[in-house]
Amino acid sequence: SAPGVLGKGPQTPGDLIIYSLEDLKGCDFKRFRNKLSDFSYGDKHPIPRGRLENADCLITKNLLIDAYGEEGALDVTIHVFTLIDLMGPANDLQKRRAQNAGHAAPDPITLQLPDLFCSAEPLRAPGQSLYMAPPPSNRCPGKPRPRLYVIIKTFFKSCIKKKVKKNLEMLCTNFRVI
Repeated sequence: SAPGVLGKGPQTPGDLIIYSLEDLKGCDFKRFRNKLSDFSYGDKHPIPRGRLENADCLITKNLLIDAYGEEGALDVTIHVFTLIDLMGPANDLQKRRAQNAGHAAPDPITLQLPDLFCSAEPLRAPGQSLYMAPPPSNRCPGKPRPRLYVIIKTFFKSCIKKKVKKNLEMLCTNFRVI
């Protein structure tokens, strides 16, 4: 069911997991849940057997992501498939993961803006001024900064700080000691 869906655009790790779990036969899904309840990943504890006992594919996927994070849940799913000798689903999930990595949406921070603020001409809308009064100490007279420039600069600083913090958190959660 998943290969046809992948052509429609990038999938989340949760989507990839749910498609893989839905493709399992009933007895294979039971074996997966049983092994998952005994499997520990890094310093994380296994998902308790009671929470997995009557869980369907969606609940199992949510438990995996809650316990291990999105990328960790993909790693765990592939590893558990391998441990219970479901090499076909393990290989399919690895292949889908690799294909999905090639279709990832571009990072909004790396998108280039037009070079509006480096031109020699002042940025001005017809009939109105987009300029702020220059602060007395750090701007030359006659060279005020456009308000739009200040707003965008502040926005990107905020986005970059959030992105760096998010990447650092992801790096710390995905770090494993071998």
